[in-house]
Parts: sequence; C-alpha cells; structure tokens
Amino acid sequence: MEKYQQKRKLIAALISSAKRKFYERKARDLCYKWFKCIYSLYGAQQLSKTPNTPNKAELQKTADLLLDAFAAPWKDREPTPLSVSEITNDLDDRPPPVPNIGQVNAILNHVNPRKATGVDGVPAWRLKRFHEELAPFVQDIIRASIVQSKYPTSYKHVLVSPVPKVDNPTDINNDLRQISVLPQVAKVLERIQLKLNLKDLSLNASLHAFTEDRSTVTALASIIHDCTTLQILESNAGAVTHVESWAVQNKMEVNAEKTKDMWITFKKSCPIAPPISIGPSELERVTEFKFLGVYVQNDLMWNPHIISIVSKACKRIHYIRVCRTAHLPRDIGLTTYITKIRAVLEFVSPVCGGRLIYLEEDLQRVQNRCLNAVGLPSDTVESLVTRHPKLTRKESKRILESEAHPCKRFLDKAVDHGHNLRSCETNPAHIRILASRHIRHKQSLIPK
Repeated sequence: MEKYQQKRKLIAALISSAKRKFYERKARDLCYKWFKCIYSLYGAQQLSKTPNTPNKAELQKTADLLLDAFAAPWKDREPTPLSVSEITNDLDDRPPPVPNIGQVNAILNHVNPRKATGVDGVPAWRLKRFHEELAPFVQDIIRASIVQSKYPTSYKHVLVSPVPKVDNPTDINNDLRQISVLPQVAKVLERIQLKLNLKDLSLNASLHAFTEDRSTVTALASIIHDCTTLQILESNAGAVTHVESWAVQNKMEVNAEKTKDMWITFKKSCPIAPPISIGPSELERVTEFKFLGVYVQNDLMWNPHIISIVSKACKRIHYIRVCRTAHLPRDIGLTTYITKIRAVLEFVSPVCGGRLIYLEEDLQRVQNRCLNAVGLPSDTVESLVTRHPKLTRKESKRILESEAHPCKRFLDKAVDHGHNLRSCETNPAHIRILASRHIRHKQSLIPK
C-alpha cells in the first residue's frame, strides 16, 4: 500500500510538471498557438473567427443609439423654470447651513472603498484612506458650492453603462438597464446636503425606501391591505388615460410591457372584461404577478410565493454542506442557516398571513433539512410556525409606536375601557379587531 501511495504521488508530480512545461512552451507567449493546440486536441474541425474590433464610427453610432434610447422619456419636454417672484415667500433670510470639518471628515471615513470611480478619476478608497488629509480641501469645495449656489459641472456628469436585463437582448429600449456612476466627491456632497437639510424636509408617507422604520414589509402591507377606499369607475380606459396623462405631466413614461392587468373575483361565473390599453399597446392579463419580490395571485392565495421562496432556499443548502465538508464547527453551520437561509424563508412573512397548514409545513421541512445537514436536531432552533406570529406582532407594534407610519390608518384607535378583562392578556394594546369569517383574513397582519 505504501508503494502504491508513492507511485501515485510520483505520477501526480510528473503530470503537474508536464502541464507546467507545456504551458510555458505553448501558451505563455503564443496565445494563438495555445488555442490552436486546444482545438486540435478535442478534434475541432475549424477555428472560430477572431472577432473584429469595431472602429470609431461604429462605436460612435452605438453610443448615439444608446443615448437616444436612454433619453427618450425626456425627449421634447422642456423643463419649466421657476421665477424668483414665485418662490420669494418660501425663501428665508438666514444663510444656508454649511458643514464643519468634523462632518466632512466623518463622511469621508465612511465611504465604501469598493464603489466604482466616476468621471473625475478619484477612487473611493483614496478618499477613505486619506480622509484626514483631504477633508479640508473637500470642505472648501462644498462650502463654496453651497454659499455661491453653484456646483462643479463635472460632479453632474455620470458614466452610464448599459447592463442587459435578459440573455441575448434584442430591444435597445427595454432590454437594457442604465447603471449610472457618479463621482465619489459628488456623492459626498449629496450626503452632506441631506444631513444639513433633512430637518427642513417633509417626506411623503408613501416613501418606504431609505427611511427609518420602513421596509419592504411596510410597502407591501400598505398596498395589499389598502381596502379603505372604494371607488366606482365608469370606464377602465378613462382611469388608465388619467394615469398616463399624469405620468406625462410629471415627465415620466408608463411602460406597457411591465404593466399587468389582474382581476380579483370569487364569482363562479364572471363576464370577461374588455382589455385595457395604454396607447397602442394592450396590457397583458395575468392570474399572478411578482411585486417587490412577492407573488400576488388573483385568488389571494400564497402558493406561488411559498413555492418561489422554498426553491430559492433549497439552492442555498449547498452553503451548509460546504461547511460540513470543510469540517467547520456546527455553530458556523447554524449561523450560516440563520443568516443566509432562514431570512429567505421568513421574507415578508408578516404580510403573508393566514397561510394554510401545508404551506407552513413546506417551510418547516426546509428548516429541518438544513439542521440535518448541519448535524443538529430539528428542535435546536424555534420552529417557523411559532416564529411567524411573533414577527407579525413585532411589526404590528412597530406600526402602533410610529405616529407617521403609513399602515397605521388601517388600524382602529386603541380603546381604553378601564376594565381588567381577560382579553387584555391577548390584546394588551386594546385594538378593536374586526370579526372575520375566514382564517386567512383573521391571521393576516391587518385582520379584516
């Protein structure tokens, strides 16, 4: 057995040496000969043609096409300038706030060094590494810009990279996504302006991104549970036309290919509604669609959403198996499950209330598989069936504690009757909960 191991190591060393010598002789300096040799080894009949480098005229033509496609929503739309007389009453006599050296130094120190470089050529890692040395110069630029109300033109220029949304894009108007890269100093200026003027701004209650106590859960809850307004439309086409005209007035464009038409009804026999069109395009009528990562179905069931997140979570079990193969401690495998997989299984779980038992079992089955892969019993962590009501109560408490929360209008005001009843143990906030005849509505975030 020892001789076999010695021979095996010797053969492996010879193979490695042969590969290294073959690469040095064939590929290091002669890439074309290397690819030619590879083609001959696996029996290719002919070599693929070397792609031709586009000339300057072709690149300029492609850039012009991309520019026209990206700037199409603002074509033939001139901005409406405001006169000084229109905003005189809103102006204050006090000087504009300017940042001090400490604020600039702190923001430069918190710059993400991995961000891309803009047109000014100043990388983010340089601003972070030399934040103490560069802070006085950046402060002078920002103070002068604020006092004079004139910002450097280079900070308004961005590098736009078209990134395909789908494989093999064919439509230049819809299959490409614009990725804009601003100069890093311009981003620093934006953060400082926001910090100085945030107390004077009033944000809309429907804004959920980058806002305290807001998340995808609050955005979905404010839309799915918004049943407080009843509006009778005489014509669907008229309502769509109103939305389209509002978008044009606010210099936006409604994409008909991304707009879906879904009818929610529980009638056994319902007449087919006429199609809805936006301009020359007819909206696609669907039975389910994906909104903010959640699949919404026309029968208000959560089956497609649960199937989607279970499929996504099962693909991540490979992380735990890699930890087990590497003989890492079980605590690392458990941490990997909690941070990488359980977060997927509990995605917007407060909104998906009233899920059927077999859907809860599908989620719990994935957790049991993960714990089995780690080598721990299934009762090591709390089950998802018991965690879901806790997450719902936590989100409801957050809604009640926030005065400006957009979902608070769905809940009735708390009633303090002054009596110590048994219901106070299950409903300590004294919220008037409406009676529900359906378990899905009774167990939802906002009971109906």
